[in-house]
Amino acid sequence: MKNACEKWKDQLLEAALTGSLTAGLEEHLRTCAICSEEMNNVRARKARLDTLLPLVARGSEPSADFRARVLAAAGLPVKENVHGRGGCGR
Repeated sequence: MKNACEKWKDQLLEAALTGSLTAGLEEHLRTCAICSEEMNNVRARKARLDTLLPLVARGSEPSADFRARVLAAAGLPVKENVHGRGGCGR
């Protein structure tokens, strides 16, 4: 983003995240290819994060057989976990 566009940076980020553009920013985006590209990039990043967030929130722990699968993939012996889940083997 060039120096002349620095004043639009916060508005650009807010507009990309909320979807609401001010009249001034909308006019600026029509004439500035750099800021228009940045707006598209931020919107694309937001879309990717919006897709990933539910996946992260849903499965914060590894699956029950995660430890066994990792050890097997590494060619190491798989021991029974006395704690029930595939934790760190404490």
